[in-house]
Amino acid sequence: MADKVEQGLAWAERARALNAVSREMSAVTIITSLPTALTSSNHAEEALPFVEQLRDVYAHLHVTDLTFLYGHRLP
Repeated sequence: MADKVEQGLAWAERARALNAVSREMSAVTIITSLPTALTSSNHAEEALPFVEQLRDVYAHLHVTDLTFLYGHRLP
């Protein structure tokens, strides 16, 4: 959905809301997908708040061990 940033962000918020109920995937996975999609479509500036959210998640964990992250369903 290149150049439909607002629609993509609305989709992401809807996905986060649905996932909060179903818990089918890690909430961080959704947050990770947003900057990837935004930077791929040349909207890196819009991706920055989500990158900052990811930074905060990993800083709070104090762990970067891949096995630990995988076990906790984190990318």
